[in-house]
Amino acid sequence: MARRRVPAALAAIVALAGGCGDEGGPAVRLILETTVAVPSAVDEVTVEATASRTPDGETCEAARRTFPLGSAADLPLRVLWEFGPEYRAWAAFRITWLRSGRVVAVRTELRAAPEDGVTEVRVALEPECLTRTCGVGEQCVAGACAGLPEPDPFALSLVVPGTFCADER
Repeated sequence: MARRRVPAALAAIVALAGGCGDEGGPAVRLILETTVAVPSAVDEVTVEATASRTPDGETCEAARRTFPLGSAADLPLRVLWEFGPEYRAWAAFRITWLRSGRVVAVRTELRAAPEDGVTEVRVALEPECLTRTCGVGEQCVAGACAGLPEPDPFALSLVVPGTFCADER
Protein backbone atom coordinates (compact mmCIF):
# COMPACT_ATOMS: atom_id res chain seq x y z
CA MET A 1 0.00 0.00 0.00
CA ALA A 2 1.15 3.50 -0.72
CA ARG A 3 2.05 5.77 2.16
CA ARG A 4 0.04 8.96 2.49
CA ARG A 5 1.27 11.87 4.54
CA VAL A 6 -1.36 13.56 6.67
CA PRO A 7 -1.82 17.17 5.56
CA ALA A 8 -0.23 19.73 7.88
CA ALA A 9 -3.65 21.18 8.76
CA LEU A 10 -4.77 17.94 10.44
CA ALA A 11 -1.41 17.37 12.12
CA ALA A 12 -1.66 20.87 13.58
CA ILE A 13 -5.23 20.28 14.78
CA VAL A 14 -4.32 16.98 16.39
CA ALA A 15 -1.01 18.18 17.84
CA LEU A 16 -2.64 21.26 19.34
CA ALA A 17 -5.37 19.14 20.87
CA GLY A 18 -2.85 16.99 22.66
CA GLY A 19 -1.06 19.84 24.34
CA CYS A 20 -0.60 23.01 22.36
CA GLY A 21 2.24 21.83 20.15
CA ASP A 22 4.42 20.12 22.79
CA GLU A 23 7.10 18.68 20.48
CA GLY A 24 9.06 15.54 21.19
CA GLY A 25 6.68 14.22 23.84
CA PRO A 26 4.72 10.95 23.84
CA ALA A 27 2.38 10.37 20.90
CA VAL A 28 -0.12 7.96 19.35
CA ARG A 29 -0.04 7.35 15.61
CA LEU A 30 -3.40 6.19 14.27
CA ILE A 31 -3.04 4.19 11.04
CA LEU A 32 -6.26 3.68 9.05
CA GLU A 33 -6.48 0.98 6.43
CA THR A 34 -9.07 -1.17 4.68
CA THR A 35 -9.38 -4.07 2.28
CA VAL A 36 -12.81 -2.95 1.00
CA ALA A 37 -13.04 -1.26 -2.38
CA VAL A 38 -12.23 2.45 -2.44
CA PRO A 39 -14.23 4.46 -3.56
CA SER A 40 -17.08 2.02 -4.40
CA ALA A 41 -17.54 0.72 -0.79
CA VAL A 42 -16.12 3.73 1.11
CA ASP A 43 -15.28 7.15 -0.27
CA GLU A 44 -14.40 9.17 2.84
CA VAL A 45 -13.38 8.77 6.44
CA THR A 46 -13.96 11.15 9.34
CA VAL A 47 -11.56 11.12 12.28
CA GLU A 48 -12.56 12.65 15.60
CA ALA A 49 -9.93 12.86 18.33
CA THR A 50 -10.04 13.82 21.98
CA ALA A 51 -7.73 13.52 24.98
CA SER A 52 -8.17 13.38 28.73
CA ARG A 53 -6.21 14.88 31.56
CA THR A 54 -7.38 12.20 34.03
CA PRO A 55 -7.79 8.41 33.75
CA ASP A 56 -11.53 8.80 34.44
CA GLY A 57 -11.95 11.37 31.69
CA GLU A 58 -11.78 15.13 31.75
CA THR A 59 -11.62 15.74 28.03
CA CYS A 60 -11.32 18.57 25.57
CA GLU A 61 -13.97 19.08 22.89
CA ALA A 62 -13.06 16.71 20.05
CA ALA A 63 -11.18 17.76 16.94
CA ARG A 64 -12.72 16.52 13.69
CA ARG A 65 -11.48 16.16 10.13
CA THR A 66 -12.93 14.41 7.07
CA PHE A 67 -10.70 12.92 4.36
CA PRO A 68 -11.99 12.07 0.87
CA LEU A 69 -10.88 8.65 -0.41
CA GLY A 70 -10.61 8.65 -4.17
CA SER A 71 -8.63 5.41 -4.54
CA ALA A 72 -6.87 2.70 -2.55
CA ALA A 73 -3.70 4.80 -2.88
CA ASP A 74 -5.18 7.23 -0.31
CA LEU A 75 -4.66 4.59 2.38
CA PRO A 76 -3.16 3.90 4.80
CA LEU A 77 -3.96 7.24 6.37
CA ARG A 78 -1.74 8.24 9.31
CA VAL A 79 -2.82 10.66 12.04
CA LEU A 80 -0.33 11.67 14.74
CA TRP A 81 -1.57 12.74 18.17
CA GLU A 82 1.10 14.40 20.32
CA PHE A 83 0.38 14.56 24.03
CA GLY A 84 1.09 17.78 25.90
CA PRO A 85 1.68 18.48 29.57
CA GLU A 86 -1.98 18.64 30.63
CA TYR A 87 -4.17 16.36 28.45
CA ARG A 88 -1.95 13.29 28.56
CA ALA A 89 -3.81 10.50 30.36
CA TRP A 90 -5.22 9.00 27.13
CA ALA A 91 -6.35 9.78 23.60
CA ALA A 92 -9.48 8.48 21.90
CA PHE A 93 -10.31 8.31 18.22
CA ARG A 94 -13.70 7.81 16.58
CA ILE A 95 -13.30 6.70 12.97
CA THR A 96 -16.37 6.93 10.75
CA TRP A 97 -16.20 5.31 7.33
CA LEU A 98 -18.70 6.72 4.79
CA ARG A 99 -20.02 6.08 1.30
CA SER A 100 -21.89 8.91 -0.46
CA GLY A 101 -22.42 10.60 2.91
CA ARG A 102 -23.91 7.48 4.52
CA VAL A 103 -22.18 5.88 7.52
CA VAL A 104 -21.04 2.34 6.71
CA ALA A 105 -18.93 1.61 9.83
CA VAL A 106 -17.74 3.31 13.02
CA ARG A 107 -14.86 2.38 15.32
CA THR A 108 -13.76 3.93 18.61
CA GLU A 109 -10.23 3.39 19.92
CA LEU A 110 -8.82 4.57 23.23
CA ARG A 111 -5.10 4.45 24.06
CA ALA A 112 -3.13 5.49 27.12
CA ALA A 113 -0.30 7.92 26.58
CA PRO A 114 3.06 6.14 26.38
CA GLU A 115 5.81 7.28 28.74
CA ASP A 116 7.72 8.46 25.67
CA GLY A 117 7.96 7.66 21.99
CA VAL A 118 5.12 6.84 19.61
CA THR A 119 2.57 4.05 20.01
CA GLU A 120 1.08 2.91 16.71
CA VAL A 121 -2.59 1.93 16.59
CA ARG A 122 -3.83 0.22 13.44
CA VAL A 123 -7.55 0.40 12.69
CA ALA A 124 -8.78 -1.62 9.74
CA LEU A 125 -12.21 -1.66 8.13
CA GLU A 126 -12.85 -5.28 7.15
CA PRO A 127 -15.46 -6.32 4.56
CA GLU A 128 -17.29 -8.35 7.24
CA CYS A 129 -17.97 -5.14 9.20
CA LEU A 130 -19.90 -3.65 6.27
CA THR A 131 -22.65 -6.23 6.74
CA ARG A 132 -22.44 -6.89 10.50
CA THR A 133 -24.88 -5.20 12.88
CA CYS A 134 -23.76 -5.01 16.51
CA GLY A 135 -25.79 -4.25 19.61
CA VAL A 136 -25.83 -1.09 21.70
CA GLY A 137 -22.42 -0.55 23.31
CA GLU A 138 -20.66 -2.68 20.69
CA GLN A 139 -18.68 -2.15 17.52
CA CYS A 140 -17.45 -4.43 14.73
CA VAL A 141 -13.76 -5.37 15.01
CA ALA A 142 -12.27 -7.94 12.62
CA GLY A 143 -15.77 -9.10 11.65
CA ALA A 144 -16.99 -9.69 15.23
CA CYS A 145 -18.88 -7.53 17.71
CA ALA A 146 -16.74 -6.17 20.55
CA GLY A 147 -17.42 -3.75 23.39
CA LEU A 148 -16.94 -0.01 23.11
CA PRO A 149 -14.65 1.78 25.58
CA GLU A 150 -16.42 2.62 28.86
CA PRO A 151 -17.27 5.30 29.60
CA ASP A 152 -17.73 6.68 26.09
CA PRO A 153 -14.64 8.91 25.63
CA PHE A 154 -16.72 11.26 23.46
CA ALA A 155 -19.52 11.74 26.01
CA LEU A 156 -20.37 15.43 26.44
CA SER A 157 -20.45 14.90 30.22
CA LEU A 158 -16.65 14.38 30.15
CA VAL A 159 -15.83 17.61 28.29
CA VAL A 160 -14.28 20.40 30.36
CA PRO A 161 -16.24 23.52 29.31
CA GLY A 162 -14.23 25.95 27.20
CA THR A 163 -11.46 23.50 26.25
CA PHE A 164 -11.04 22.63 22.60
CA CYS A 165 -8.93 19.88 21.07
CA ALA A 166 -8.31 22.09 18.04
CA ASP A 167 -7.61 25.72 17.38
CA GLU A 168 -10.57 25.78 14.95
CA ARG A 169 -13.90 26.24 16.74
